Amino acid sequence: MIGEDHSCRVRRGEGRSPLVHYRFGDAPSELAQIDGEQAHRGAWAASGAVAGAAREGRRWMLLLSDGSRIPVSASHLPRVRERSRLAQSARRGTSGVAMPDTNA
Repeated sequence: MIGEDHSCRVRRGEGRSPLVHYRFGDAPSELAQIDGEQAHRGAWAASGAVAGAAREGRRWMLLLSDGSRIPVSASHLPRVRERSRLAQSARRGTSGVAMPDTNA
């Protein structure tokens, strides 16, 4: 899910990505029952959708199974690393690399 102005773009596994009139700030609490993590102030990913992770310069990006990428902000990076399921998904991804435990 990606925040866009006053709406959220919901990328679904079957390829659809409807735009929903919904405040992204309310979304993480609504998604609490789904296994996933907020990776950026305007991006949330279900752990089942994470295919890997890769560095782009100094930034980490989560690689999603639909081929899209979402940024991982510095403030959310420790929490994303802490979540073992996201780290395991990154290790399984063929195009990404596992996120290391250091801040390098």
